[in-house]
Amino acid sequence: WNSLAAADFDGDGDIDFIAGNYGLNNSYCATPEYPLEVFANDFDGNGSIDPILACHLPESFEQPARKLFPVHFWDELISQSPKFRQQFSSYNQYGQTTMDELLSPEDMKGGLRLTANFMQSSYIENLGGFKFKVSPLPVEAQVAPVNGLVIEDVNGDGNADVLVVGNDYGNEVFVGRMDALKGLVLLGDGAGNFRSVEPATSGFHVGGDGKALASLVTADGAQLFIATQNRDSLRVFQRVQSDDTRWFAVQPADVRVIIEYEGGKKETKEVFHGLGYLSQSTRKVRIPSDAAKVIVVDSRGNERQIGQDLAAPSASR
Repeated sequence: WNSLAAADFDGDGDIDFIAGNYGLNNSYCATPEYPLEVFANDFDGNGSIDPILACHLPESFEQPARKLFPVHFWDELISQSPKFRQQFSSYNQYGQTTMDELLSPEDMKGGLRLTANFMQSSYIENLGGFKFKVSPLPVEAQVAPVNGLVIEDVNGDGNADVLVVGNDYGNEVFVGRMDALKGLVLLGDGAGNFRSVEPATSGFHVGGDGKALASLVTADGAQLFIATQNRDSLRVFQRVQSDDTRWFAVQPADVRVIIEYEGGKKETKEVFHGLGYLSQSTRKVRIPSDAAKVIVVDSRGNERQIGQDLAAPSASR
């Protein structure tokens, strides 16, 4: 998991989550039945830990049953530890070696074995009573690792949407770049479902090694989305918004804003010190023009109603 963002996506008053994961566009194909695994220990006794990544692959075209194989090239493995140079006499011999044959029980004595069996970026619905339901996001969000996340109602329909950036250029050479994500907008329908909007339609395009994503509100009320790209330039986008947009700046101890509408509908927004991937958006909450009441809750549970201290509507843009 790379990132986490929170909002009330299904309108039931509690907080749900969007979690950025590794995605499905990779060769590991991790599932509960065939997880990705890491074996780690000081295999050669030199005082440093040697981690070995392994995944389940077909043994051969004739034998499609999956077995656990190391994913590293032999050259990479022997550069990490001379133990593995002495263990094999050819690339072919190493290429047919499973993890059971590579490491003995003695090798793993006192070692660490970890597994990953779910790699999809997901919507996590809060069912109440400390129970949650995990559902994968649309396939367009699975094409690369998801990093930066920002929650905002970008199309003005009253439902929380998600802006997404990602990719990973820092992999081993034999894996290559994971660079299929070009920036993505996920439009929420208010019931926990999402529809993908590609950059050509949304105008939100971050094609590099996208990492952090944050929202900034300027002094004149314009909302900016700022994306970082590792070893590349910032990408800055301005939201097109109506002339009745109002902003409320929460105090450091405030944690929740509850917006009530004339028809009785309530919208809950939590405000954070840090959200998404190593980032922090401006702690300003957009207040819809049809809001009848706005209640702010602080970390001690104290409530106060606001009204006159809302920022003036911004100029049309």
